[in-house]
Amino acid sequence: MITFREIIRSLYGAYRLARIDPSGLDFFETTVAGFWRSFFAAVIIAPFYLVLLMIRYADLSNQTPTFRFFAIETVAYVIAWLAFPVIMWTVAQAFDRSRHFLRFMVAYNWAAVLQNLLYIPIAILAAAGVLS
Repeated sequence: MITFREIIRSLYGAYRLARIDPSGLDFFETTVAGFWRSFFAAVIIAPFYLVLLMIRYADLSNQTPTFRFFAIETVAYVIAWLAFPVIMWTVAQAFDRSRHFLRFMVAYNWAAVLQNLLYIPIAILAAAGVLS
């Protein structure tokens, strides 16, 4: 189970990396268990993404069934979180960088929280018609 302290520490590490500070890597748990816990980032982002989806759905014509829209978007969300690590594992092996895979993926997953906290509010404003 992931702790609140690990979440804060990991997000701080992602923040440090975003500021081009390589010491940000020191804040991540780069074990196999830490790798799996880093996917909690998807859970943190999900409520914000759901708001965006609700706004996008409201803009669609009533021809799209609600369940179908949210089912497709949910599957796409899960695939996006799971396909990239599989692809990167293949790339890491091809370039003989497998030993760096866990560290990369943990940092990538936590950095996605910061990226989405910047992107999703802008996308929500755009979907709501506030921004063009």
